[in-house]
Amino acid sequence: MTGQTVSRAKSVSVLGLLALFVVLMAVQFGSGLIDKLFGWEGVDYSELGSSAESLVQNVLVPDLVVTAAVLVVLGVLGWWFMARENRRVPTWMWVFPGLIAVVALVITDWGRLSDLGFGYVAALAASMLVVGFNEEFIFRGILLNGFRNHGSEVYAWAFATSLFALSHGMNLFGGASVAAVVPQILQAFMLGTIFYLAKRVSGTIVVPIVIHALWGFSFFSHGGSDADVVPGGGTALATLGNLAPLLLVVLFAVILIVHKQWMHPDAEVTEPARAT
Repeated sequence: MTGQTVSRAKSVSVLGLLALFVVLMAVQFGSGLIDKLFGWEGVDYSELGSSAESLVQNVLVPDLVVTAAVLVVLGVLGWWFMARENRRVPTWMWVFPGLIAVVALVITDWGRLSDLGFGYVAALAASMLVVGFNEEFIFRGILLNGFRNHGSEVYAWAFATSLFALSHGMNLFGGASVAAVVPQILQAFMLGTIFYLAKRVSGTIVVPIVIHALWGFSFFSHGGSDADVVPGGGTALATLGNLAPLLLVVLFAVILIVHKQWMHPDAEVTEPARAT
């Protein structure tokens, strides 16, 4: 990174980062009402993603509004550099995001997707890529980078990942039940840790975006967002989807305790100086 890039980048206080989180979540919530603007028929949470039209109207178009907001924040802060990751971890840690990607492919309902046709698959893929882009740039980009200026790597991971998990509580406003949302929040924390690892081991935010999109694609392939293969689902695939993030994060925690490779990254990213 050049000195010129660093000089343009702005430092944000912890309160400022929390305010950014609230603003971006408000944009996301507000964009969910875009169906009223276009006169589209809204759907219940359980029907979200049940058709190509539902995906475009209730996921893709609203999330493109969020994308615009994310790009504005990146432009104002001058934080484009954080799409790259120089706080690398050993190559063998690819096993964590790699296994999640494999699980996502295994639990995808390819038969149902084949029956629904290319239009649905294209709408689902585009929607999940946009969602992955937004959430990774917000949580593994803006917030992770911002919190790194105020504490250790563990501190930055903990705050950014906790906010990622809490953001899934917004599904309550979409009609989801508390019984469904609480497990989603817990699973989101575990998945957020794996997406965080994907960025650190790959050196780019592109990899967690793709894995994030693949995970969402696999779950939505079973129907609406409240289909069987969700936290609390009763199928064998649901069990695999629910347990995989937990088992991987537990394994990751054990490795960190033994080797402390989280606390001692191989290289440090060059960041703007802290605000005085």
